[in-house]
Amino acid sequence: MKRVLLVLCAAAVLLPASVSAQRRSVVVFKKSNPFAFSPYAGVWKNAMDNSIDDENTGWMVGFRVGYDVTRRARLVGDISYAESSNVGNTPAGTPSYNIYDDSWIFTTGGAEYDILPGATSVTFAAQAGAAWRKTTLDEQIGLTPPPDESDDGFGSQFVVVPRISVRHSFSGRTGLDVSVLDHILPEDGVDHSPALTIGFWFR
Repeated sequence: MKRVLLVLCAAAVLLPASVSAQRRSVVVFKKSNPFAFSPYAGVWKNAMDNSIDDENTGWMVGFRVGYDVTRRARLVGDISYAESSNVGNTPAGTPSYNIYDDSWIFTTGGAEYDILPGATSVTFAAQAGAAWRKTTLDEQIGLTPPPDESDDGFGSQFVVVPRISVRHSFSGRTGLDVSVLDHILPEDGVDHSPALTIGFWFR
């Protein structure tokens, strides 16, 4: 009888500790995945559009990957495709001009930091890389249009992309991501192409 009581007492002491250790191991396992990815879509403003109709917005889709360095900081890589139509390269009042379709590919990398951590977080990111642009002639207006500059393939230039993101976690593995970013093109002067995107964040 004494042996049974000793076994029960030992079990009563060791079992909670074992369960607690298992819970801690599960929590650590759930948080141990350092990778995250986020597909997104949104709208953006094409800084290269000087058309007379003032319609310089287009659509954007992309994919972002993150790798946690600390609980609040991570490395990020980003690739996106953006397109806008009715792009003009001639100021208003010119009787003859061309209309283009613009295609862009942005490939950038950098780091981000959770300014406000938590289930609903605010994150600032700084990225840099290459902006690849291709123009395709859509329409010619007037009798003597300017020379055609389209169909030359993709040309690249340096781009800097600051970003502010608000993320709301539905669980430890999924969340909603709303981001405001600006594609800064410093090649000829400084041009800004801001964008608003909405996507999901997965781990």
